[in-house]
Amino acid sequence: MSDTVGSPGEGSLATAAAPTPPDTEAAPDGARKQLVAEALAEALGTFMILIFGCGMVAQVVGGGSGLGDHDSIAWGWGFGVMLGIFVAGRISGAHLNPAVTAALAMFTDFP
Repeated sequence: MSDTVGSPGEGSLATAAAPTPPDTEAAPDGARKQLVAEALAEALGTFMILIFGCGMVAQVVGGGSGLGDHDSIAWGWGFGVMLGIFVAGRISGAHLNPAVTAALAMFTDFP
């Protein structure tokens, strides 16, 4: 056995660095981060719709007479949709409805 330290194949601690495959570059991480951001934006947008819409229905139904009617419920849902679009619009396009996503996927060049 040789007395040289670091010669490969002789039981030394020197190891050659393995080349990184081309598919582990920064692009997949960026795409993964974008996907997570879009999914989170869609979830927050949907949350805004549901919290304002269902909250308005709960107020009208549980509050008794004088606290609102059908128009109040319609305004609450509309306000929720508006806020959902404001929250998710820049990041994911604010589909907020699976029917919109399915229609875009079927009839346009949607990924």
